[in-house]
Amino acid sequence: DEIIDLPFHVAGKSWLWAGQNGRTVEFLVKGRWNNIGCHDDLDYPISSRPAVLFLGDSFIEAMQIDLRETFHSRLRHGRFGERFDVWACGVAGWNPGSVERYLNDDSTMDLAALRQLSKLRPAYVMYFVFIGNDLRDQAGVAFEEMTESAPPCRAPVELTGSIFWSKLRQVGDMYLTRGGSEFRCIDNQFWPYVSAVIPPVEEGWTATFTALDRMKETVEQRGA
Repeated sequence: DEIIDLPFHVAGKSWLWAGQNGRTVEFLVKGRWNNIGCHDDLDYPISSRPAVLFLGDSFIEAMQIDLRETFHSRLRHGRFGERFDVWACGVAGWNPGSVERYLNDDSTMDLAALRQLSKLRPAYVMYFVFIGNDLRDQAGVAFEEMTESAPPCRAPVELTGSIFWSKLRQVGDMYLTRGGSEFRCIDNQFWPYVSAVIPPVEEGWTATFTALDRMKETVEQRGA
């Protein structure tokens, strides 16, 4: 997938997204950045009614689908929208730390239009955390250093025999064992069952919660 017509999060500009499978373009999505650089055909604030602001990464940005299919448009045109204005702003790769800086109009942030988030006064703010990369991004280079210095993972064990015994072994491996000593080689779904402290993950959680606390303090000072 790629954006074939820029600019990126520039207020009032239109864009075109090409959904590709190899060299074949399977779909095109045309969209618009509103007055503060968010994927919406309405400018913010919409009215004087209380508003709910949704923030997050590409799942909130939602460039791959038509605006009418986004969750915030559906909320806006449903019962929820009868009570609240719905605002949504997301950027691919955003994490709590970067969003908190935009909310505080940090002049070092690249997307100038989005710094206008600092001028909005929503009644409620909801940030969507995506564990897939938020912890890694908040921990910075710690994740990369962990991967580079770790030994190769052991080849997976091929399951043999009947499907029943294979599934039984999978369940046992997931819930009844402590896992291997090298946590990096354990799939994410096993992590809750591993008795180990993983420094980069702990660092990512700490930085994430710190940024969310700062974000909460910022919006509460503005009346949210």
